Amino acid sequence: MRRAVRGYTIIEVMMALAILAVGATGVIALQKVALIGNSNARIGDGARQVASTWAERLKVDALQWNDPLGIPDIGETRWLATSVVYDPVNPPGPGQWVLAPEVPGWSSPVADIHGADVAIGDTTTNGVFCTHLQMARAVQKPLSLVGATHPIAVRGLVRVIWRRDLAPFTECRTTAPASIEDNDTRYGFYYLSTVIGQEEASN
Repeated sequence: MRRAVRGYTIIEVMMALAILAVGATGVIALQKVALIGNSNARIGDGARQVASTWAERLKVDALQWNDPLGIPDIGETRWLATSVVYDPVNPPGPGQWVLAPEVPGWSSPVADIHGADVAIGDTTTNGVFCTHLQMARAVQKPLSLVGATHPIAVRGLVRVIWRRDLAPFTECRTTAPASIEDNDTRYGFYYLSTVIGQEEASN
């Protein structure tokens, strides 16, 4: 009596291939999600670094702001000089965002993926981030040597923007901040709020 030889039928092979294909599709999908997550995390870390850098710049800049003898000298600062006086009746809105000041050798509104400044003439590095500032002098000091109140702190908002397609931010210096704010489908945003106190002198 001959023994039956057991083998695989075409249907069994096709079922095995189908299961393998489903598993491979799941692995590919997970890999795509992981890549997107890593990219978003990298962008988020870069934006936080840029915002923190600008917040520290503003705080260091306040060392030059002390209003000696009650005489305002905020105009002598490098970055805080662009701040306006806070008006509680008409608080700063979208129209008060300004491009972060470009000071050759000190600062730039454009930064690369690592958070380093990209100078206006730098054609070798693609800037990914664009920084806007909104600064308003607030917290009135009741008395001074000249008998008048004056702001002794600046409320600073730092906004870091990037393109969602991760393309170079070539329009940073040419597009009004309000126009960028209205286009959140194209741009991603990171906000940082800080208060910069005046370095008081004998006032």
